[in-house]
Amino acid sequence: MNKNGLINNIGFYYLIHEYINSVTRKEIEKTLKHSSIEGFAKILGRNLALRIMGNKMKLIRTRVDKIKFLVSDIWTSLFGKIVDKLETNNSGTYIITTENFHLLNKISSTNTQEIKNYVSYFKVFFKAFIKSIMRVFKINSTVTVNTDNYKKFVFNVLML
Repeated sequence: MNKNGLINNIGFYYLIHEYINSVTRKEIEKTLKHSSIEGFAKILGRNLALRIMGNKMKLIRTRVDKIKFLVSDIWTSLFGKIVDKLETNNSGTYIITTENFHLLNKISSTNTQEIKNYVSYFKVFFKAFIKSIMRVFKINSTVTVNTDNYKKFVFNVLML
């Protein structure tokens, strides 16, 4: 982290890209690749949340506080900006929208099978990453990730 509390974005992006590339190059089943990426994302998400949170845990009490911590503190630390849009259905589901997703800006917008597979691994990563952050707050959650053009991602976080 730098003096502003931001993660070195280039280093973070490189770490994720390289890990996913190393896993996807292996000749193993897709489910094992997903499990490996999920495990990596859980450890990274948990440790990052704890580090960024520091002494703020007592201030983060409600579910709204917890989701705000995710979309402002963590997102800002990772991507240098808060999410583009946060919505709720008032039933425990939060919809987080981020555009110009920096991790995938260099990807072609063509829908080749190789690109779809690569993006699917990032979806696996961020589902597990967000879930692990919610687990830090002792909240079970279900996370889904949707994207149409690889530039705009929508994360649905259902807090159980």
